[in-house]
Amino acid sequence: MHRAFLLLLPTLAAFSASGCIVGNANGQPYSEGLRSSYTGFDQVDSSAGVEVVVIQGKFDVSAMSPNNSDMKNLIVEVRGNTLHVGRKQTMGWGGDTRYRVNVSAPAYTGFEASSGSSITGSNLQLADVEIDVSSGASIELSGACKTLRAKNGGMVLLSPQSNVEQVLRSSGIDTIIAITTTRQEAEATVLA
Repeated sequence: MHRAFLLLLPTLAAFSASGCIVGNANGQPYSEGLRSSYTGFDQVDSSAGVEVVVIQGKFDVSAMSPNNSDMKNLIVEVRGNTLHVGRKQTMGWGGDTRYRVNVSAPAYTGFEASSGSSITGSNLQLADVEIDVSSGASIELSGACKTLRAKNGGMVLLSPQSNVEQVLRSSGIDTIIAITTTRQEAEATVLA
């Protein structure tokens, strides 16, 4: 049986006012010519402030920079069963370079976001999925899944089906995972 879910997992991070090293990926820069090689993954790992949007479908990865910046510092590569998305390590705050990466895969088993990155997706139909969020990153996913495991961050269930909510509340899980009815309440709970 699949359960409906909305998952909001933000984390908090502190930054030095004197600057920092941005990015940690050491791989092949993104290239339109490499899009056909981004296949065979069922996990997505984002880092270094990159925005990732996931959907389900045939394998495809496309990237853009909303401010038309050069893509030379965006790293996208598949290692094992994981698509890694990040940016090359540079000194400073990374300037105003922003990247958005659109990812499509038939199925997902895991999402990991760190270092100010974000992963969003909606209407996902998942079996078993693991979520890991750290260092100022956020993950916001909705859809249905069979089992969900989350590490780090906070977790909120937003408007589960009434029979699911009844089971969760009777089991006492609502003392560990907040159950809310509105998105505003969910965000306030996670950010509290």
